[in-house]
Amino acid sequence: MLINLLISQKVIKDKHGQKSDCLESNYVTYFNSLGINLYPVSNFLDDLDAYLDGIEYQGLILPGGGDVNPRYCELNNDYDFNFHHEKERVENFLITKMISLKRPVLGICYGMQQLNVFFGGRISADIHRNESHIRKPKRNHPIHLKKDLFGLQKEYEVNHFHDHGIRTNQVAKCFDILAIDKNFDVVEAIVHRDLPIIGIQWHTERKSPDAEFNRRLITRFFNL
Repeated sequence: MLINLLISQKVIKDKHGQKSDCLESNYVTYFNSLGINLYPVSNFLDDLDAYLDGIEYQGLILPGGGDVNPRYCELNNDYDFNFHHEKERVENFLITKMISLKRPVLGICYGMQQLNVFFGGRISADIHRNESHIRKPKRNHPIHLKKDLFGLQKEYEVNHFHDHGIRTNQVAKCFDILAIDKNFDVVEAIVHRDLPIIGIQWHTERKSPDAEFNRRLITRFFNL
């Protein structure tokens, strides 16, 4: 069974300062392998409803890439945010659309952070600045599932590519903590209490220490 999902995109700038949409090929390859067709949504569309009217879609992915609005971040150091209002506008529109249609939303890395702030939560920016080397990106680490979901086990290992993170006291009230880093106060996954919305902090589309865990999580969430 094939399903169609919308996916938002990063904003990048060329050497002349011109902005473009960008979707990493890893997302297309990975989700296609699970039986999912992706329909990218431009950050520069004026009439989003007209674009969506021409697509048969069953849900939304908010992928990694970029930073959430700095107004929602707690930061003790200087940090050069990769934030774009165009992306925030489009993603907030898409999240609102999925809520109205009760269709599933998966947030990956930045996408999880965007879901959290959309619903009233906050994030900690540059969480590695004052932490040990264990929390630095590109190192796999263990997580603990705090809730039963899809018959998954309690302990897994995931990859790690994020500079920002969500502390347990920063999670929006409508979310339950699904998974947490076993060694630090960093939330690794959240699940909405009433809507089909999940956010995960790791990257399923990149090299993973447990690809089967990722496959089971995504296919069961989207009923594949």
